[in-house]
Amino acid sequence: MKNCVLPLSSDVFGGTFGSQLLAIDKKEELGNKFFIANRNNIETIKLSLPKSEDEQLTCLVTDSWEYSSKLPIFGIDSTTNQENNSIIAVSDICGNISVIQIPQNSNTENDERNPKRLKTENISLNWKNPIKQESGWSGVSFSNLSKNKLFTTHSLSRSVNCFDISQESLKPLRTFHTLYPTSQLMAIDADDELKGIVCISEGHCISLWDERSSSKMGCIERFTPDLTHPSNHCSALASSSNILAVGNGRSVKVFDIRKFKPLYAWNECVKHEITWVSTNPTGSLLIVAGIDHELNARNVNGVESTFTRSNGRWIGLTKTNDGSLVGYTDEKEIIYCDPSCF
Repeated sequence: MKNCVLPLSSDVFGGTFGSQLLAIDKKEELGNKFFIANRNNIETIKLSLPKSEDEQLTCLVTDSWEYSSKLPIFGIDSTTNQENNSIIAVSDICGNISVIQIPQNSNTENDERNPKRLKTENISLNWKNPIKQESGWSGVSFSNLSKNKLFTTHSLSRSVNCFDISQESLKPLRTFHTLYPTSQLMAIDADDELKGIVCISEGHCISLWDERSSSKMGCIERFTPDLTHPSNHCSALASSSNILAVGNGRSVKVFDIRKFKPLYAWNECVKHEITWVSTNPTGSLLIVAGIDHELNARNVNGVESTFTRSNGRWIGLTKTNDGSLVGYTDEKEIIYCDPSCF
């Protein structure tokens, strides 16, 4: 495990419970470029990964962009287009959406004191939530089937919108209406048969939606994972190798996506409520983080381990293309764990 301190000019905004404020640049083969949302700013972070145990992890702020609505960002995700430019989608606490294009020549030619400010032409698309409502949880997720498809949701609207970001303006292609307020949104990471399906946590239910399906308004399955926490909502989702991991309270339950039946559970895996969960590509390892500084793991045989305890509270975690884990804390700290840690 390696760590370094981010050279950010402002204090880190801790975000609200359930927010995901860290995304990986999908076009970086080694997974050493990330996008961090801090209040209403987006920072591009370049990591110099250590090649040996003696080397230190270093990080540099290369790009910066101020979110136009001035509202705190709540969700962030990224993909690439046909020109191999990075595309970032962000949502704020009121459900407004912005899609930003980062040119391929936007690189690390800047020193850490003067990060590059992205120009207005980089902000390609905006969509304002037409529903006047108070702030709440919101999320964005690019489809695993098409890089042009973007799913967004806002908890109090009880709906999920599907956008085509290749169009000149952002207009929902399709809207899914949920039964309960949403609390998590994730594009399923599984085999080809399940690509294009989005998983939504709504109240005490988990639902799977396919924007290509016309039956049941696009809902292909809705089930109740028997959540044990009094909050009665899902706080984290993860999928791989046809399994779905659902985090609630201090427990994680793992399901078979095809049969929607429980496989196993990991109870009391953290001291406080879970905010993030992930699995390895085969689904044999669970990694969980809580609202404090814990980061723990468990394999299918029940062997548990503690990866690390950060100096600050986790704000965002993500996995790189090579399976490494990168985390971001409210102490301006980046933590990197290579696959050998797992």
